[in-house]
Parts: sequence; C-alpha cells; structure tokens
Amino acid sequence: MKSPTFALCALLMCVGCASPRQTGGGDAVIIDFGPGRTVVQINKKIWTGFLGSEGHVGDRPYTCYAALEGAGPIFTNPRFEELSPFHSIGTITLDPEHNSVTVNMRRVKSKPGEPQKTARTPANGTYKISSVRKPQPGESWF
Repeated sequence: MKSPTFALCALLMCVGCASPRQTGGGDAVIIDFGPGRTVVQINKKIWTGFLGSEGHVGDRPYTCYAALEGAGPIFTNPRFEELSPFHSIGTITLDPEHNSVTVNMRRVKSKPGEPQKTARTPANGTYKISSVRKPQPGESWF
C-alpha cells in the first residue's frame, strides 16, 4: 500500500499540469509597415505541465501577433492572432518611452447570442521591446 504522502504528491503534480502558465518574461518585436500600421510579435515560453500527449512537455515556445492600426499608444480590440480558435478582445499599449508593450487581451469563449464569457490569454503581460524593424521580403500585413 502506498503512503498518503505519495498519493498527495501525485495529486498535486497532476493538478499542476491542468493549465498553461507563463514561465519566461518574453520579449516583443515591433514590425513597422508604415504610418499607422504596426505588427507586434510576442515571444515567450509557457509551462504546459510535466506530461502531455507527446510525453514529457515542460516549457513550450509561445508566439502571437497583433495588428495595430492608428496612432495609439492604446489600441482597442486589435486583430490578435494566436494558436487558438477564439476571437480575442482587449487592449495593447505601446510605450516607446519605456521601451515596452503591455498586452491585456481576453479570449471570447461564448457562442453568439449567449452572455459573453472570456478568459485571459497567455500573452497578457508587459514585455520589453527587443527590436523594431521593417517587414522582411514576403512578410505581409495581416
């Protein structure tokens, strides 16, 4: 018979694997497509648990993109692309003075006609801008 301590540790490990969480600070890359058209690329790592469908998982890279149109510095409900089937709403704030980007987005999980249910995205947080660049050849605006 296994000890209660072993069972408790096993339970806590399984519960800890239930959802992704941020592990790395990450960074932001600003891609300047011209006046009023900017893409922000967020790169970071998220913890996805000890075990997954592919065996041991741990940290995984996470990248998302936001298309910002207009003068800013606060962009409301920008087009937000991540590996998720959900539409996202919220704000992204560019702060070039402090060399940072703040993401405050939520995934809309409710169906049309239902009361709105949202959940935060793994992208939320404040990121240091690591570079500002022009688009590469073949890189297109959303």
